[in-house]
Amino acid sequence: MKKNSTLVVHRIRHSDFSQPRSGMDGRVFLNDAPTPTLKPVAPGIAWAVGIALTLLTCMTAVDDSVSLYLFYGFCLAGLLKIAKDGLCIPFSEAEKTGFALLAVFFLVSLLSYWINQMPGKGGIYVEGRHGKFLFAILAYLFFRSVYLPDRVIWISAAVSAVFYGIVGLIDLNTVGGFGWPGRASLNTHPIFFGMISLSMGMLLLCYHDFWSQRPGAAWLARLAILGALGGLLMSGSRSVWLALPPMVVIYLVSRRHDRLRIRHVLKAVGAVLLACVLLYQLPFVNQRWHEAAAEYSGYMASENANDPVRGTSLGNRLEMWRAALRMIAENPLLGVGPGGYQVTATRYVEEGGWAPRLQTRNGPHNQYLQAWAARGLPGLLSTVLLMLAPVVYVISLRRRHPALDLRALSLSVMMIVTVFAVTGLSDDSLQKKPLIVFYCTWLALLLGQARHRTQD
Repeated sequence: MKKNSTLVVHRIRHSDFSQPRSGMDGRVFLNDAPTPTLKPVAPGIAWAVGIALTLLTCMTAVDDSVSLYLFYGFCLAGLLKIAKDGLCIPFSEAEKTGFALLAVFFLVSLLSYWINQMPGKGGIYVEGRHGKFLFAILAYLFFRSVYLPDRVIWISAAVSAVFYGIVGLIDLNTVGGFGWPGRASLNTHPIFFGMISLSMGMLLLCYHDFWSQRPGAAWLARLAILGALGGLLMSGSRSVWLALPPMVVIYLVSRRHDRLRIRHVLKAVGAVLLACVLLYQLPFVNQRWHEAAAEYSGYMASENANDPVRGTSLGNRLEMWRAALRMIAENPLLGVGPGGYQVTATRYVEEGGWAPRLQTRNGPHNQYLQAWAARGLPGLLSTVLLMLAPVVYVISLRRRHPALDLRALSLSVMMIVTVFAVTGLSDDSLQKKPLIVFYCTWLALLLGQARHRTQD
């Protein structure tokens, strides 16, 4: 009887600490104590995981092979954890659905590759890219089995954001530049650089209530957010810039802890539009958008397949999108198979009327057109569901659990998915190994922590 009473008191104490408290100005605060956990790990282990997570994020811009090894390390940790302790938390229906979606995503890729007679370098995409989503299940199982303090998560994001901001400045001021002179990229693509910078900056905003009340932490977080926005700006990636407005709207709307009204959304949209107008006044931003407008008009007026305008950044994309749409029209259900885009595009160029550069491209720089053209309609649906499912889950989680740590985790998931969803309109992000590793690791972390803390 005494043991049961102690257990009840213990649960009540943690439950009380996990409830948000509203201040006079409507803001919500939370004590440092987390929602109930099964077995918190030792501080040294928690910070070791945080350091590994930070290294994985930063090394994407330096040497993505190191990030890949760290990702496999998390997967191995999940496998060993399950082998040693078993499943401390039973699988929920949401988890079973998520695992099924990952399996379907991979099987659609595999079957499309096989049905289309294994075209080109498709095996690289099936095994080396899409197969990583199955490995992410192991990383998720690790993160759902341990409790990581919130400060470990947001400090990891802060250090990564500062790193990208500083590296961006060094990159732009290095004689000769790196791979992309005039744009921050280091040893990766400017789009990758901008996506990770933006993701880390917005994740820090999600944890605003955890660092805003501590002066030292607040200065670090604000410096990191500036670094992340600087990295985003210096990357010159217009496709990533487009993801910033909807993310800011989502964040501003999420700060309403009372009943959401249409005027709240309109105010958020108005604030974002005003910020966009001000940013447009920056010479570098203005120049990039004028370049896009000139490239678009030049491409639309082009009548010669060898016209140089078809090789510009936007002109090349428009040519690749046109090719993808033709592939979809010819093979709407089954697609041309992973690796089949380049094979089919080469055939188009040989037929005439297409820019010669098209045959060097292995995808259309649009993850939705890529999914449909390569893997058919099932590929498009599985890709969309794979991105939509985590968002639907965390929205439901926010409604059921008012604890502020769960709200921060949920909002962080929405932010990272939004980055990939919007940027995917002009880049096939979920086809790129460095971004797949980043995406899978952070979603496994955030979703795993949310599951560990709810246990329902």
